[in-house]
Amino acid sequence: MKEAAEDEWIACTPSEGIQDTNYTEGCFYYFRVLAVNEFGTGLPAETPEAVKVSEAPLPPGKITLSDVTCNSAKLSWEKPDHDGGSKITGYIVEMQAEGEDTWIKYSESKAQEMAVNGLTQGKEYFFRVSAVNEKGRSEPKSLLTPVMVKDTRAEPVINLLTNTFSVKAGNDLKIDVSFMGVPPPTAVWKKEGNALKETSRVNVTTSHSTSQIIIKDATRIDVGAYEVILTNSAGTTSAEIFVNVFERPGPPSDLSVNDVSADFVSLSWQPPCYTGGCQITNYVVEKRDTGSSIWQTVSATVARSSIKISRLTQGTEYQFRVAAENHYGKSQFIETETVVAQYPFRPPGPPTSLHVVQLLRIDADISGRPNPTVFWLKNGRNTGTKGRVEIMATTTHTSLLIRECVRKDSGQYTLTLQNTVGTTSKVVTCKVLDRPAGRSHSSPTRTDHRHLKGKVIKCVVFFPTSQLFNVTTYH
Repeated sequence: MKEAAEDEWIACTPSEGIQDTNYTEGCFYYFRVLAVNEFGTGLPAETPEAVKVSEAPLPPGKITLSDVTCNSAKLSWEKPDHDGGSKITGYIVEMQAEGEDTWIKYSESKAQEMAVNGLTQGKEYFFRVSAVNEKGRSEPKSLLTPVMVKDTRAEPVINLLTNTFSVKAGNDLKIDVSFMGVPPPTAVWKKEGNALKETSRVNVTTSHSTSQIIIKDATRIDVGAYEVILTNSAGTTSAEIFVNVFERPGPPSDLSVNDVSADFVSLSWQPPCYTGGCQITNYVVEKRDTGSSIWQTVSATVARSSIKISRLTQGTEYQFRVAAENHYGKSQFIETETVVAQYPFRPPGPPTSLHVVQLLRIDADISGRPNPTVFWLKNGRNTGTKGRVEIMATTTHTSLLIRECVRKDSGQYTLTLQNTVGTTSKVVTCKVLDRPAGRSHSSPTRTDHRHLKGKVIKCVVFFPTSQLFNVTTYH
């Protein structure tokens, strides 16, 4: 004989026999036979193909029963301790009902598990498994105890000590969810209601009793509500888990300049939309003269979302910025537009949109800060507000109204605005035209247009006598 990979033949003496030779299990051998007589040795007769040295395998290892229901059971088993020198090609599962003498072959499997269906509820069954290789079938391995077919299913139950997990940005987070259920449930993870996408940073691992999610190098995008859903044939259950990542906050929002004076400004802002997973401890406020690129700290311990910054230089242009801070760092700054430190007053502006309407009415838009005081004069004297004269004034508008006007109401009307910063005036010349004598009261008087400095303002005035008058103002 010789090994298939060797060239040297080894003699097996008749006294020893082929069976007594030491073979290597799993190896291939060639054999030949030579006849010998008193005249010598004849030519050999050789096997055409190599012969593999192997045998039937040993029985499978321990058999385990799981997932027993009202009509099925699941079996799993370990590999044989020895495959007989040849690869295991499959397993044969047999069963025997209680009270019967015959073993029935249920099915064959290449895997080391099998679900046995079609069982009768309330009956007991015996099971055994045999391993198979090319040389044959092993001795069967039996399940030690009979199986009572009944419904042993149980809904999944989650064991979770806490549903809130926190991690510092840049660190890894591991969430373990242990559970029970018969049969073992499947696990599905979601984030913010959507299926969780596994990436190189986010991985999910599930066994028969635990489901684990691992988040590497946690960042702000990992913050949110997660949900694990467990399902088996008995039911479904779920648990919500909140993940918080600690890091520096986002910048404040809505920074505004509320008040400006010659030596101070008042700022206010809103807290950051993102707090970095924990409470804001304080705000940092800085200022700079626009003629310099250096920022100076006004305060690094501002507790509220507003501040009054004093000791400014009148007439100087400033810019201000604010950052939020928590236990994990300081946010980026948010900046204001440039602001000039000066008193908020300005002299009254000239009246605008000045016109006369209906009766004798003079309207004017006004402005000024602080709000100006309004004076109306006629021919240099205070008009007063008695009888037919009425004066109205708001912060942005004033009007002079003379009811039932007559010719003597013609004249120069002066509107004067005054505040602590200055005074301004505007003159309006009004002329009330009566109807010529001898004209019929039944026909209206034509409107008289008078021109002065190229501009005419006119209105129609009705008197109780139904006479028609024209009021023309010049300015």
